[in-house]
Amino acid sequence: MNPFVVFKQSFPVAFVYLLQSIAPAVVAAILLPVFCAVFNQRFDQQYVVLIVLVSVLSLALIKQPTDISLRLSNGYLETFTRITLRWAVVLGILLFIAFATKSSALFSRRVITSWVMAMPLLSAAISVVCSGWLRKLLMSPANVRKAIFAGLNDLSQSFAKHIAESPEAGITVRGFFDDRNSERLGADDDSKLLGTLRELAPYVKKHDISLIFIALPMRHVQRVMDLLDDLRDTTVSIYYLPDIFVFDLIQAHTGEILGTPVVAMCETPFHGFRGILKRCTDTAFAMLILVPALPVMLICAIAIKLTSPGSVLFKQRRYGLDGNE
Repeated sequence: MNPFVVFKQSFPVAFVYLLQSIAPAVVAAILLPVFCAVFNQRFDQQYVVLIVLVSVLSLALIKQPTDISLRLSNGYLETFTRITLRWAVVLGILLFIAFATKSSALFSRRVITSWVMAMPLLSAAISVVCSGWLRKLLMSPANVRKAIFAGLNDLSQSFAKHIAESPEAGITVRGFFDDRNSERLGADDDSKLLGTLRELAPYVKKHDISLIFIALPMRHVQRVMDLLDDLRDTTVSIYYLPDIFVFDLIQAHTGEILGTPVVAMCETPFHGFRGILKRCTDTAFAMLILVPALPVMLICAIAIKLTSPGSVLFKQRRYGLDGNE
């Protein structure tokens, strides 16, 4: 599920969300002509080409976290570190292109140096300001959405507590519906039982509920189908919380194979195009980094040899892709 779909849509929220996403590209495009003017450099065609190239790379590589909670909770230091590291990747690609095309002499060193240093600072500042603005908008009463749970169990109570601890989510939990009574459920003091599953649909229509999280076990599929049938004439958003997520799964996410919905419990990230892309990226960056790093590595090797016994290189047998040694 897209982490943003549970929020009410409004123009201010969408605008800030978009602004935060494109800020690095916009900042890079604005700062370059500014520094050209500061250092009395003519803003020629090569700078226009550089802006277009940097804007494309920034949009592709300097992305905001997909998890909305991370986007809202990151402070200036975390944001600056993330943007600086990704900006270094963009810069590495630009240096490689400049080396390959022999075009570095076309640019002013003062302009490029100032631009490279200012870009991550200003981008991080804008991102932090947008996060604060976005948090304020999402936590406003106009954007708060009311949610209920169908099924009162450990899974639903745990998720409800997580929602309560995340005010930036803009969700308030009104309570739970379950056919069992309070004594059998063993509910927490904070878990409010509002009624049975049959009473859920009338409650939704009467109290303007926006979100329903179904936390019924998979063996109760008929109850889930009956509940969906009762809610078919409402506009409420309904999400199913599979009880398999009670376990600590690695990389769990939903998907499909040949049109059949599946839940991936543990899936290797090195298959198909992603595996090829990673191999190409590893090789390209290794070639770029190893050449300038050779003098430093040589000094380190000499220092290790002079100060400690044994081999300079540490070797260990490990198991990697497809279980190969």
